[in-house]
Amino acid sequence: MVPNLKVLNTLSAKHQSLINKSIVLHYLMENSSVSRAKIAVDLKISPPTVSKIIDELITEGFVIEKGKDLSTGGKKAIKLAFNNKSGSVIGVDLGKDRIRIVRSDMGGQILEKHVGFKIYYKDKDLLEKVIKEIQMFIDDVELNNSEKNVELKGICIGIPADIDSERGKILSSSLFADWENMNLKEVFSKNLNFSLYSYIFLSISIVVKPS
Repeated sequence: MVPNLKVLNTLSAKHQSLINKSIVLHYLMENSSVSRAKIAVDLKISPPTVSKIIDELITEGFVIEKGKDLSTGGKKAIKLAFNNKSGSVIGVDLGKDRIRIVRSDMGGQILEKHVGFKIYYKDKDLLEKVIKEIQMFIDDVELNNSEKNVELKGICIGIPADIDSERGKILSSSLFADWENMNLKEVFSKNLNFSLYSYIFLSISIVVKPS
């Protein structure tokens, strides 16, 4: 006899919508000049859902319309493409000998690189130095008025640590022992002058992006 199983957590409609949106966005990053209909067929997502997601992505600036396909009869389909210039992302690597920071556009093209101070993992002031170094890089980006000055959309901080993705807390790290049980979500929120951001936490990195 099969025992009764109690389901504690199910995927909400909101989370399913976010997953579908992420799938569509990544598809467009890899496929240029495609129609809503083709996206729906290839991803096996209903056309109304795809259309709604595309409208949101266009409003947010992540997707652009490139014109219409050649018609084989009937209404011409509008071609869509991912907008590489919709923003830029900063990546911070704390897993090597020095702090390394890079900024790229949404298509992965490198805009700036920076190699900072040498990391001493037992340095009691390490967190303060990391925050200061990131802020200096952000300030330089905001002062740059060249064509490379694409709006900053997010910051990803790579840390060799086990992170609680829900709370943003470091659970364990052999290199960053002094940071264990620290809530980096709160720390970076209070100390980085990067307004209107929220956090998404991964297993070995922290991602910061505007809400």
